[in-house]
Amino acid sequence: MRYYVAAPFGADRRDRYLAKGVGLLYSPTYRFAPRPCEDRQFILDNGAFSAYVNGTPWDEDGFCAFVRRVAGLDITPAFVVLPDIVAGGLRSLDRSAEYISRLPDTWEKYLPVQDGMTDEDIIPLLNRVEGIFVGGTVTWKWRTAQGWCRIAHILGLKCHIGRVNSERQLLSARNAMADSVDGSTASRNHRDDRLFRHLAALGDQRPLEQVAPDWRPPRSRSEDRGDVR
Repeated sequence: MRYYVAAPFGADRRDRYLAKGVGLLYSPTYRFAPRPCEDRQFILDNGAFSAYVNGTPWDEDGFCAFVRRVAGLDITPAFVVLPDIVAGGLRSLDRSAEYISRLPDTWEKYLPVQDGMTDEDIIPLLNRVEGIFVGGTVTWKWRTAQGWCRIAHILGLKCHIGRVNSERQLLSARNAMADSVDGSTASRNHRDDRLFRHLAALGDQRPLEQVAPDWRPPRSRSEDRGDVR
């Protein structure tokens, strides 16, 4: 399981992470851009979560400008997170679908899943992306993460879980069979060594349980009520 750390800092710290096998996450809100030596060692976020936390509209122009900037450097991210709406359900899915064809063809694209989505909702889009990005509110994300990983792997895709910061969350992500995760606590609070220790310890552990073969994400609340979407 690959860890990507939010990277709004200078070259020395980025080099230290890369030397430890930790990838980098870049957002349109950062003033730094990836370097040529980081080719395929970084992922591109869309900035939607930062806007959600700050209570501001998502900066679509800023995201598009950042994509053009990175594309102009002739380097490729490990993947880009399609624009989404935090906890936005099918509105988020519509936004993500709109961007699949607008991003560089050579970039791998991960489809974010958000509160209220079901597997039936996203299946029609999965042949156009390379992975699933598990977002959403904290409770929903961890309640459904195993199912999304299972669906991705059945279809030959990868699965990434966002905002994985604690040792417990790292173990939960590993246990869910995630291919990669990201977090920002270590970089924000200068806890690099603690993160490295957690990752090293995690590498010595086996997943605690496997996902049941017939496990599927829970139905949305509207389905449980019998509402028609």
